[in-house]
Amino acid sequence: MSLYQSQQALTHRESPQTETPTGRLPTPVWTPDAAPGSSSRTRDPGPTAGSSPFISLPPGVDMQAAMSLLSILQVNSGNQTPGPFVGTNDRNGGMAATEYPEVSSGTTNSSSPALLGRTRGVAGGMGASHGQGVPLSPAWGPGTIDSANAAVGHQEALRTTSRGERHAMADGEHDVRSGAGGSQDGESGVLTAAEKAEVKRLAKAQAEQMVKKALAGLERQYKRSRTKGGKVPNILVRAVQHEMYALMGLERALGSQRKKLHVALPNPLAPGVEARYAPDGKTRWYNPEWDARVDVGVNLEFITAVRDLIREKGGIKHELPSELTENDELIIKAAHTYFRSLRRRYHADHSEEAKAKYEKKLQVDKHYQRRRRRTNILREGMQPFRKVFGRGATEGVEELVISPWQSSEDSGNGDGDQQTRDEERRKAGAGRHALELRTLRWKSRKMRMLYLILAVFGRFQAERGDELDEESTEDFTPAEHDTYLEELRAAVRTWRSITINRNQQFDRFRGPAVNALDLPREDKHRRPIYKECISRKWAKETNEHTQLYKAAGPCPSTFTIFDLELPMDLLPELDQEWMEKVETTDFDEIDDEELA
Repeated sequence: MSLYQSQQALTHRESPQTETPTGRLPTPVWTPDAAPGSSSRTRDPGPTAGSSPFISLPPGVDMQAAMSLLSILQVNSGNQTPGPFVGTNDRNGGMAATEYPEVSSGTTNSSSPALLGRTRGVAGGMGASHGQGVPLSPAWGPGTIDSANAAVGHQEALRTTSRGERHAMADGEHDVRSGAGGSQDGESGVLTAAEKAEVKRLAKAQAEQMVKKALAGLERQYKRSRTKGGKVPNILVRAVQHEMYALMGLERALGSQRKKLHVALPNPLAPGVEARYAPDGKTRWYNPEWDARVDVGVNLEFITAVRDLIREKGGIKHELPSELTENDELIIKAAHTYFRSLRRRYHADHSEEAKAKYEKKLQVDKHYQRRRRRTNILREGMQPFRKVFGRGATEGVEELVISPWQSSEDSGNGDGDQQTRDEERRKAGAGRHALELRTLRWKSRKMRMLYLILAVFGRFQAERGDELDEESTEDFTPAEHDTYLEELRAAVRTWRSITINRNQQFDRFRGPAVNALDLPREDKHRRPIYKECISRKWAKETNEHTQLYKAAGPCPSTFTIFDLELPMDLLPELDQEWMEKVETTDFDEIDDEELA
């Protein structure tokens, strides 16, 4: 029998009826003391002032029968956690709006509780479009109830079950009204065990299909939201900055060592002074009001002109793809960001106090960008690293590669002196303009080794030139594994150190110990530092270090990366010496009992 026939049998069985005065299902009302997601709730006995609207059932549909079918559908749609059904039992209670607050705040991370909550709502409410259930999660907002009321009336949609399915189900089965299911004299609504199992099977199949469609829709929505309000691509940033300079009548120039030459920004025009134009007499050159907001007056005209130029000429002049030239939001975002940077520079040229702040920010930004570049190099090596050692043995590596955990790169002497710095530089074979790497003392041996190995893979992959399939999640075959490692070891034997690289503008070398950084940097994203990331030798040095170590939690049980033994022969010569000399007593020789 079909799901429609089963539902019809349920609605016509003779059983005590419990109806509201209007013949409608009452809306659940959560009590104030009910915890989010709990099943503690009461039922509204009827329409009262200020109560939630009722949900209409089609004429002739028995309320108790509908509620029974709803229970079957919910259990078999995988909605075992708090879900949005009316008439569910305590095990499947209604989902409170506070349980997944991200739902209403716009969070779209596909792995977040918000998305899971929304997916459960779709899964639980899959029957609503067929008259089988009513989604009532408060997190979906009042409009959901209206949609559900309309959906419940469409019982006939149950007939959309494919004709082939109906015929297959009919073969060998007894009709409910004339077979083993009962007679027509009062017991026609009793379902056999086989018929109930078929109802459950159909409900589960429909639920799975609806969940897949819902997840696909949410993924598309998530990707659109990321593109719409996400990070501005570098290619668009460069194009916008070029056009902003041109529209002020300026031209960028590079000096020695590829450093940008200082160019004075135009002063605002005095009242009554006519606007400037390019020699062609048509293109206006703007004089922004540096003390005014970016979105008013001449500044708004300036930003709008930049946007129009990117729209019209960005594809040809800057080779921008159409998805960028047509994305006004990203173009304006890039223009606003650079306008504020130019404003700081203008004030630095006209105020000593502003100049000091500007130069300090430049230093902070420069060091941040250097750490971010190092992070990107490690991430470039992550895919071949995981293919070689296996995804199962490298779980958690992505969460351990972040910018705040990178060594600093500095051109100054720091707390040391020039002579000591030069000695360390010459030992490493680095050039005269090399940057000093300042080690993070708190990092464990395993973390240092992991970062070095990832840097080796990243550099080798860049020099190799071929790109691995980013979509592939399969490990290398044994033959591919051996070939890749053989080529990698051959390349490493030609390197003196991972820090000396002809593809870098400046060499790097490890500076004197006096310049090493003692404490972890502040992370604005508040990502956790796990115990496995922290050097036990460092943790034992001071009470402050010990307290930081004790406050750190262990890594998640899914992390397998810390159990992986990384081969030392994958490191260049100088890096092997550094690891053996500096890190001997870092991780393995000090137990947690010594830090108690």
